[in-house]
Amino acid sequence: MAVTPDEVLNKIKEIVPKFGVNPDDVKAESTLEDLDMDSLDVVEIMQAIEDDFSIRVPDEDLEELSTIGDAVTAVVKNG
Repeated sequence: MAVTPDEVLNKIKEIVPKFGVNPDDVKAESTLEDLDMDSLDVVEIMQAIEDDFSIRVPDEDLEELSTIGDAVTAVVKNG
C-alpha cells in the first residue's frame, strides 16, 4: 500500500515532541535549523517512520534531506 504525504507528515508530527519540537511548528518547508534539530534527530525520526510504515529509505536519499518536505518525499518515494 502506498504511503501518502499527509500520512508521513502526520507521523513526523507525532514523533517530534520527543525532541522538544512543537508539532504545530512542523511544516513541509521547515528545515532542521528551523526546528532546532540536528542530523542525529532526523536519523531517529526516519528510523521510526521506516519501522512504522515497514519501508526502507536508502542512505543516499537520507543524505539529501534538508527540509521536512524532503523527508516526506523520500518516504513516499520508497513506500
